[in-house]
Amino acid sequence: MNCNKGPDSDKESFAVLLRELSAEFKPKGLLLSAAVSPSKKVIDKGYDVPSLAKNLDWIAVMAYDYHGQWDKRTGHVAPLYYHPDDEFYYFNANYSINYWISKGAPPRSIVMGMPLYGQSFTINDPSSGTDLNSPASAGNAGEFTRAAGFLSYYEICDRILNRGWTVVQDPEGRMGPYAYKGSQWVSFDDSEMIRRKAQFVRDMGLGGGMIWALDLDDFRGRCDNGPHPLMHTIQRVLAEPPKEHDKPLQSSSVSPSMTTLIVEPTQAIRPTTTVDRVTQDNSKNDEFKVICYFTNWAWYRQEGGKFVPEDIDPDLCTHVLYGFSVLDGSSLTMKSHDPWADIDNKFYDRVAAFKAKGLKVLMALGGWNDSAGDKYSRLVNSPSARRRFITQLLLFIEKYDFEGLDLDWEYPVCWQVDCNKGPESDKQSFAELIKELSDEFKPRGLLLSAAVSPSKRVIDAGYDVPTLSKYLDWISIMTYDFHGQWDKKTGHVAPLYSLPNDWEPTFNAVNFTLI
Repeated sequence: MNCNKGPDSDKESFAVLLRELSAEFKPKGLLLSAAVSPSKKVIDKGYDVPSLAKNLDWIAVMAYDYHGQWDKRTGHVAPLYYHPDDEFYYFNANYSINYWISKGAPPRSIVMGMPLYGQSFTINDPSSGTDLNSPASAGNAGEFTRAAGFLSYYEICDRILNRGWTVVQDPEGRMGPYAYKGSQWVSFDDSEMIRRKAQFVRDMGLGGGMIWALDLDDFRGRCDNGPHPLMHTIQRVLAEPPKEHDKPLQSSSVSPSMTTLIVEPTQAIRPTTTVDRVTQDNSKNDEFKVICYFTNWAWYRQEGGKFVPEDIDPDLCTHVLYGFSVLDGSSLTMKSHDPWADIDNKFYDRVAAFKAKGLKVLMALGGWNDSAGDKYSRLVNSPSARRRFITQLLLFIEKYDFEGLDLDWEYPVCWQVDCNKGPESDKQSFAELIKELSDEFKPRGLLLSAAVSPSKRVIDAGYDVPTLSKYLDWISIMTYDFHGQWDKKTGHVAPLYSLPNDWEPTFNAVNFTLI
């Protein structure tokens, strides 16, 4: 899948070919379809979607082969929904189908591909783990299909039924199972996942399902479920008349109901509030602030978890911070994190519109994921880069009608909490950036804040606190994530006071961080 190989003209020329084929086929009563990529990148580069939708009888989206031995690590062949262990938020059928719809394909013109096979792997070191993302190469070839990295469903079910392979199911049903024995590992769709996908076809109002391929199902009934168990499941679900179980998925008036996300554990709890009694904005000094983060990835969540700008209750917050924009690692300037949500679906405009209801709306830059690597350090330690950043930032804020900036670099000197990674100069250089931003912001009436660490070690190493206090309108202390799965033991996410059984006495909001 190399989008640098072909010329840009392929996109329009392929559309022209389909139009010419359709012009010849339709008078003769012939059908015309195309099997197309599920990848967002390929869709954008290679397909004139409205033209395809107009001239094809159906569009078969190959919603499989998202992962395979080419990744050099284990992964599921065909996730239905996003899984947090997946590197790419758009590598799942739900995103792919909704993206095709958003680009102009009517749901009824789409048939969704389902695999009757699995992608198989040989795990490099099974003693180190047999989960998703385990380092691996191609799995051993099947005795019948004879292709490394590939097993038919009938080869898979035989291994499970007769050869002692262990099956692991996703408890949330986001993807089908995987099975393993020793170093051999395979991901696949079983009858239950095929049933869920067929129901998804119904709920989305799609044109139907497509399979690859008839000869890969358990067509001789080797595994005691009769012949063609997966095909019979699809047939049974799609043949049923409309019923109460159907749950049509309603699309937003602006965008499709996409229910996937890319999220780190710290981001999943990022909506929060902070309080400050001293302020330099237009609020009265004796009024508390309620600072609320809006996250642009929450609209990708499944079903009831989806959150869009219109779900913001203006009575609950005084300030809304749009999370996140990111820093371009090459130019060291600010850019959209998800242009399709932020710009194409007008999330920037829809959140900024809350200014009319009395809220202050700021752009938040950074976050945990974007703080990886050295790019923020390179920005703050270069006076010329800081000047270029501030100039572009002001244009960005003006263009999208925000009222200021919230800086969420995690963290100066202590990059992603590792205080051995960054140079000591980050501390003073970050303070210089804050001062320079304030000098430009105050005359324009723009607000400036920063989300900072609650950790004593990070505070000491990374923040010139008097300077931050002088130039920021408020300081948001992230008094949460004191403990998490990274500790390898249970602990409270956000203690208010010190706990006698806490191994780190400084990990609490009131007894230590604020004092």
